[in-house]
Amino acid sequence: MKVVDTCRTEKIALGQTFHFLPERDLGQTVVGVVGDAFSSTTMISAHLLSLYQIPQISYGASSDALSDRERFPYFFRTILPDKIQVRALMDVISHYGWSYVSLFYVDDTYGINAAKHIKALADERNICLAVNMKVLWSLNNKKGYETIADIIIKNRAARVVILFLTLPYPIRILETLQQKGEIGYFQFIASESWGYEPSEFMGVENVGLGTICFFMYTVPIPEFAEYFKSLSFEKEQNITLFRKYWEVIKGCSLSKEAGAKECETNGTVGETKDTEDVSLILDSVYVFVQAIHNLREENCPHAKGAELRNCVSGLKLTRYLQTGVFQGASANFKFDIYGNETGKYAVRRFVKLENGEYQVRSVGHWDGNTESLVVDDDLVQWPGNLTEAPPSVCSQPCPARHYKVQLELPCCWECRPCRENEYLLQDGTNCLLCPEFYWPENGNSTDSLKISPRYLKIVDAFAVVLVLLATIGVVQSLVILYFSAKRRNHQLIKACSRELSFIMPLGILLSCVFIYNMVAAPNNITCYIRHFGYHVSLTIIYAPLLLRTNRIYRIFENGKKIKKQPLLVTAKSQIFISCCLIAVQMIISVIWASVRSPEAVLVMPILTEQYVELTCKLETTTFLSSLGCNVLLVFACTYYAFKTRRLPDNFNESRFIGFCVYTTCFMWIAFIPAYYTANSTIYKTVFLSMTLVFNSAVCTLCLFVPKLYALYFIKSKPPANNVAVVPLQNPMSRVDRSLIATSGSTSIGTVNSLSTAPPVPKH
Repeated sequence: MKVVDTCRTEKIALGQTFHFLPERDLGQTVVGVVGDAFSSTTMISAHLLSLYQIPQISYGASSDALSDRERFPYFFRTILPDKIQVRALMDVISHYGWSYVSLFYVDDTYGINAAKHIKALADERNICLAVNMKVLWSLNNKKGYETIADIIIKNRAARVVILFLTLPYPIRILETLQQKGEIGYFQFIASESWGYEPSEFMGVENVGLGTICFFMYTVPIPEFAEYFKSLSFEKEQNITLFRKYWEVIKGCSLSKEAGAKECETNGTVGETKDTEDVSLILDSVYVFVQAIHNLREENCPHAKGAELRNCVSGLKLTRYLQTGVFQGASANFKFDIYGNETGKYAVRRFVKLENGEYQVRSVGHWDGNTESLVVDDDLVQWPGNLTEAPPSVCSQPCPARHYKVQLELPCCWECRPCRENEYLLQDGTNCLLCPEFYWPENGNSTDSLKISPRYLKIVDAFAVVLVLLATIGVVQSLVILYFSAKRRNHQLIKACSRELSFIMPLGILLSCVFIYNMVAAPNNITCYIRHFGYHVSLTIIYAPLLLRTNRIYRIFENGKKIKKQPLLVTAKSQIFISCCLIAVQMIISVIWASVRSPEAVLVMPILTEQYVELTCKLETTTFLSSLGCNVLLVFACTYYAFKTRRLPDNFNESRFIGFCVYTTCFMWIAFIPAYYTANSTIYKTVFLSMTLVFNSAVCTLCLFVPKLYALYFIKSKPPANNVAVVPLQNPMSRVDRSLIATSGSTSIGTVNSLSTAPPVPKH
């Protein structure tokens, strides 16, 4: 057996490999080589050894390129290849939910192939690489490391940084980050080529704390550990490698260099951790031993010496290595067709113990046979004294009612809010407008629900007030009708156009009754009633009122010119004309109702507000045309009230009519703009109802309350022979006076002047 050192250098590895080539002239034949620990140097030796059909088993070379059987037909290894290491590494990343990481890899086959596999698995698992950067072998200056550190800091959302590098590159990067004050923020993941010992993190412990490391799964060998720690310098001083190892573990120099501590040569190696991973090397040796044993037993069981050397050839031994099952120090081995074995990876963390010491401690393992990860999170220490895995994501999940706008990387997006009346798609990539009268469910759902409509309800404050006022109006109207009917033969009732005076309180009563319909839930029936009732009830009030004012005006004007009785001033004609005017309003309402049905509809005034109203569909044209008839009646009443303002004091009912119509005009002038500028149909309903209330109140107070007051509280002597009294100075004919006395409009003052005015005979 011969042991050489490649010093991690390809040139030295090439030179050392020549020591294992056949030297038949010296009688030396090498049938197998164990090593090397590094992929770059192993590939050099494997090429050369393949030429001479010498099998090689490595315990540390993990490059995927070594699985190429055409290039390396005699190569085997007891360590998993890099692509398997990458799978274990990506399983750890997936285990902690990291989806945004940075990758730095060394510029050789080891790093390049690993980066290729990392990129492929990252794409499969929707993991994004914020940085995918190659670190050149020639990197040896501070500026280069500062550039790498700045890139890491710039992409700080990717808190997880994979350093698939070989020493000293990762430590130099950690040093630069420490100089920039980035301590306890980034989570580093080391490849299996570094992070074995706490000594590697010397000086950068605070930055590297929590680093995840991978190494082939090993088991302790107590027998070898006892043997190794008992080795003494006295017995092993002739071995060059042992002399170098002695200097390392004792921190001294055997060459007596100036300024160096001189080594003591007594004692033994003592306690050391260097034997913890020796099972990998022993596995390689055990496999060779068992393969040679199997070959000898089957081909030359009794051969020894030169005969045995001739029996055991590299080609034969390779076949036994390829097909055999071997028992190693840590596990049983069986190589696949690529010379790889299926084993485990140990998952380790660089941690700080309670006593202040640092340790690379095993926290779990990844099984290559089942491709499963087992991690004890209770043993994990996170950077920055975090109690759980730090987040490493490009974009946080979008808040409620926000959709994703995908950016270049699949795990990076922007969150944009949905509008108030939009709901989120199931995949969260867009928002759709809710159908009319619908709203997103619960404010953040991917579905929409129908909005409960609002309308004026009987329990609302406005409705309560309206119902109360309407009830008062109904009672007042009934009282007026009752007392007017009871005293219908009284001269004051007769003098106020008795028949028309019974129609007007009926209109007031209907107006108040229709207010109950206004506060009822809108439906097709109530909307039809509302359409007809509102306009017709007003017409029932103002059509008789117009005829009264017109009749007074014509009687007095006619008395100034001629003695002939004016046309259409009798009670029957007045009632007929009133009915015709009311019929016109009803016909207009029927026509518009047939053209544009006043049905109950839902209204959403503002699409971006969760507000829907249930209301009666009142077209502007329909409403204004019907309302226009009543407005014309009011304006006509106003005109005649103005024209009769100078009647004698004894005919001052025209003044009360004037007060009524003037007030009504002002009310309508205020109502129409308020109605059409209201932003809610509920307010419009309230405005319509209030116009009925105010209109009824004004008519009652101005037209009927004074009469009832005079009827019951002003005492007067009834005229003899049913005669009315007019002032002597009024230039009216006797015909005109008799018309007023019998059925015309007189004044409240008439009652007080009966005893002083000369009588006019009734015609």
